[in-house]
Amino acid sequence: MEKLNSHLSAAHKSFNRFKYFGLSLALLLGSLECAHAQTDNTFLWTKFTEIAVNARSREDFGMSEKMYQEALERAEGFGERDSRLIGSIVNLAAIYAEQGKLSFAEPLYKRLMRIAEKTPSFSSQIAPSISQYCQLLRANNRLQQAKETEAVGERLRNVKPADVDCQR
Repeated sequence: MEKLNSHLSAAHKSFNRFKYFGLSLALLLGSLECAHAQTDNTFLWTKFTEIAVNARSREDFGMSEKMYQEALERAEGFGERDSRLIGSIVNLAAIYAEQGKLSFAEPLYKRLMRIAEKTPSFSSQIAPSISQYCQLLRANNRLQQAKETEAVGERLRNVKPADVDCQR
């Protein structure tokens, strides 16, 4: 019994000495895994976007829509202040608008407006989409909402460099 206690004590000391090493190793491996996943996400986002652009140029809106949805799903992981996310939302909203799918496009346009309000540096990238949203609203006889949205779009077009938050 005494020998067993001695072995357990030695094992415990070894464990204590290496547990920090093990924890550091686990954190490092986790970081590498996240970096690898991020790289895979970037690669997949790029490929889905390329396929979507090609499909759109062939007027294969169904394929383009699916690929933009996949690209957007990947871009969500990049964060709301990432231009790939903005571009993905803009592209998917445009595909929906081109197909007259207001109920699908509208939440994306509204999200773009929220992002532009929070991050003025994206205003110039988002403003044309807001104009497209206004046209879609007018085409669906939602004139009051189109007028209100147009005012938001006008504010976005008038954002000056001094107004832009560069804290990214």
